[in-house]
Amino acid sequence: GAHDIAAGVVISSEAGCVFGTLGGERLDPAEMVRRTPITTPTFVAPPRRLQVLLRLARPLPPREGS
Repeated sequence: GAHDIAAGVVISSEAGCVFGTLGGERLDPAEMVRRTPITTPTFVAPPRRLQVLLRLARPLPPREGS
């Protein structure tokens, strides 16, 4: 539930992780909790790794027949 999400966000942010969506949007911890469930794939990573992920990650193409 919401408490589990908040706990994970607090632990991750205390460990130095940041949050961002596949669309390139950065989320602060409060926004991450407020917007859950987030409909866009979301990354939780250390700051420099998140920069790389947001630069390189792309959505999968639609499946044939979908």
